[in-house]
Amino acid sequence: MSKLNKPSIVLVIALWLVVLIVGLACRLPMIGDEVTHYYMLVTQSERLPTPSFEIHIPVGVDGSETEVRNYPHTFLWHYIGAILFRLTGSSAVIQLYQSLFLLQLLVVVMCIMKDLGYGRESEVSALAAIVSLPMTLLFSVVFYQDVPAVAQALTALYFLMSRKWLAGAIFMTLALCIKEPMFLFLPAYLVILIAVDWKLDGRLKKCAIILISAIIMFSACYGVARAIRQHGNASYYPADMIKVTINRILVYLPEFFKKTVPGSTAVQARQPGPPLVLSFCDPKIIANNPGDLRNPVNWLMYGGGVFYLLLIFGSIGWLCRGEGRSTAGDSRVWWFSLAGVSYLILAYLFLGAPEARFFMPGLIMIAITLAVGFARLPGARIWVAVLSVVAIAQTGAVLAKTYTLRHVPSGITEAIDFLRRDPPKPNRVFMYPEGNYRLFPCPHEWYLLPEYELRTLWKGNNDQRIALLRKHVVGAIVIKKHLIGKIDQGMENLGIYPDYFVKDIECDSRFRKVLDNKDILIYLMPDQGR
Repeated sequence: MSKLNKPSIVLVIALWLVVLIVGLACRLPMIGDEVTHYYMLVTQSERLPTPSFEIHIPVGVDGSETEVRNYPHTFLWHYIGAILFRLTGSSAVIQLYQSLFLLQLLVVVMCIMKDLGYGRESEVSALAAIVSLPMTLLFSVVFYQDVPAVAQALTALYFLMSRKWLAGAIFMTLALCIKEPMFLFLPAYLVILIAVDWKLDGRLKKCAIILISAIIMFSACYGVARAIRQHGNASYYPADMIKVTINRILVYLPEFFKKTVPGSTAVQARQPGPPLVLSFCDPKIIANNPGDLRNPVNWLMYGGGVFYLLLIFGSIGWLCRGEGRSTAGDSRVWWFSLAGVSYLILAYLFLGAPEARFFMPGLIMIAITLAVGFARLPGARIWVAVLSVVAIAQTGAVLAKTYTLRHVPSGITEAIDFLRRDPPKPNRVFMYPEGNYRLFPCPHEWYLLPEYELRTLWKGNNDQRIALLRKHVVGAIVIKKHLIGKIDQGMENLGIYPDYFVKDIECDSRFRKVLDNKDILIYLMPDQGR
């Protein structure tokens, strides 16, 4: 490993401290699924050393009630965090714990760019693009496993291409045990493991390296799978996906071959089979994920502008000679693109939800190769300075937005106080369950379980809606104004209130509006006689 530049070290530490400070400043309340991850960590801390997959989430203003969930997935992030929480009892320590993974990611990026040997311009470009990526910043502050997992995967590739295959295997194992989509890196990892210094190692040694690496990863994943089976009463998701993939291939394989009737040249008519689909999993999306890529706006919201600038000009840099020079890294820099592109393709095939964060690991890998191309542009120093300025502006905007997301708007606070003073009868509301649902003083309904009757609610008229909501013992409708929108034809984006639904409720005198502020509308359900 080449000696790191002090300015780069100072830059990385400064970036990390800024993210940590913002995270500590807006530590609670939590947003989205980080509620699940944080309270799984807290519940795990109470049950150490036994693995736990239960989540006890305090709900209500005073937290006197508890909602119990189950999350039978890979749990290393939660387990390590639970040990820290058990020792300190502080959520601030968990915020520090989460931010350290960003520091690891940035340090590894710095080391990779230094070892590739393309100069400081490529190093600054890579750091600017990766740290300013909205998903990197957001998931370094909130409690998701995405940044921790990709930090381990990138570290594994760094060690692998530095001929430290044992360290690479250990960090790849950590990645697999933190978040399950990291399995999508394994094909590229295997190719790189075989290809790096093949002639120097020899066939026998290379086979031994592959075998030992596989044993390390399999042993750890087997332990995780057993823990999930024994304590989570569930199967191991990667194993399930392998079975599903094999079954899909076996079903569709005959479609690629024509069967000939014996003694005849006529082609036997094939029985109609299932339609051939590209994805290996069923994309049954029952909610509108925050980073849903079916919404074009999210390509900019979660990808930011810096990465797209890097994509355009980095590609141009590779196509022109510019001021770039050949280095020992020429044969290695493309391995990161292989890892990134293969991950993106597999994520598209195997992950049912088109959510932006699932594709973040691939973008980070690709950014390394693009940063090298960017540094090869004529007048690279000027271009890098411009990119850095844009990255600083984008970083500030994203961190400010992160603070806003974790801040409970005054309108929602007003609604919470109103429902506490004047609870509806029955005391249950129909409301989209964002992270702040825990603060409301009454239970909520949204998907109308167990039959998932939300689509029926949207399709019906007001008489049918009233009957359905009464069936689910709902006393009031709480509408979050920022979630009012147009629903798609297939009614898949079920994380919004359709605009026509809101208009129908507003025009029906049977629904009595009791609160209307900048964030919330509350309508009481009609009396039984109406």
